Amino acid sequence: MNEQKMLVEVFSKLWDAQYNENVKDATSDCIRFYRAAVTANPGDGTLTVQRAFSDPVNIPCVDYMKSATVDSQVVVALFGTGSRANSVVIGDGRMRLSILPRRYGATFSVADFVASGGNYVLTITAQTHGLGTSVDASVWRKNGTSYEKYNGYPNEGWKLAVDASGNVTLTVTSAANRFDGKIVLYSL
Repeated sequence: MNEQKMLVEVFSKLWDAQYNENVKDATSDCIRFYRAAVTANPGDGTLTVQRAFSDPVNIPCVDYMKSATVDSQVVVALFGTGSRANSVVIGDGRMRLSILPRRYGATFSVADFVASGGNYVLTITAQTHGLGTSVDASVWRKNGTSYEKYNGYPNEGWKLAVDASGNVTLTVTSAANRFDGKIVLYSL
């Protein structure tokens, strides 16, 4: 037996004896994503896809991917331990996968507030933040060289509003309530 075959056999037995069950247990409820090429589209709500160095597999796809063409790239979600039965094509290969929501952040100072009808406002337009109309926000007040999350409304004399166009407005009730800080917006 040559040395390479012997090493493969040793590591294969080690994998089966020590790691295989632990890996299966640790990954049984995870989600993995990978890209694959479409090799066939039978037209029945499934696609035959192939990853590099793997055999083609036929798996279901979401409705908007039913028209995927041969040689196009797709994103496959694999739930759990790796069985084809737990896979589904979820998007095209250009799809951007992100765990974190898109966000926008900016610092501001007392001087950035503009007088408006007895209040002072700071506005971040939807065009500036680029997150659309469905956003969430957190406001942070500057305290020396650090920032502290600031709840404010209604006790501290300010409120935060997002209008139907996605414009975000921080309103304080008087010049004395203005503050230096930062605002972080998250897409929902």
